[in-house]
Amino acid sequence: MSTQTELIISFAVTIGIDAVLSLLGMKTIARIRLSLGVALWTSFIACMLTAMISFGFGFFLASHMGLAMMLIMVIGFCVQSVPFRIVVRATGQTLGRHTFFLY
Repeated sequence: MSTQTELIISFAVTIGIDAVLSLLGMKTIARIRLSLGVALWTSFIACMLTAMISFGFGFFLASHMGLAMMLIMVIGFCVQSVPFRIVVRATGQTLGRHTFFLY
């Protein structure tokens, strides 16, 4: 297999795992029900945004990779939560105060 194929497969697996974990987390912690399709699209958008931001930080902070990785983790967590908040509001559901900070 070529490197590009392995990269695409690993990205697809990451999106699938992220969608399933987010879907289960929303059902158990926040008691919000979303369809699997909505969770997959939201996870895809969130992973793409995080990948683009990670690429930018890795490019500009190549000499300080430890700092870049820490910034990517913090900003990636916030970026991953924004599409799910938008989807929850679009479906007419609300997040309580205790679950708002989890997503």
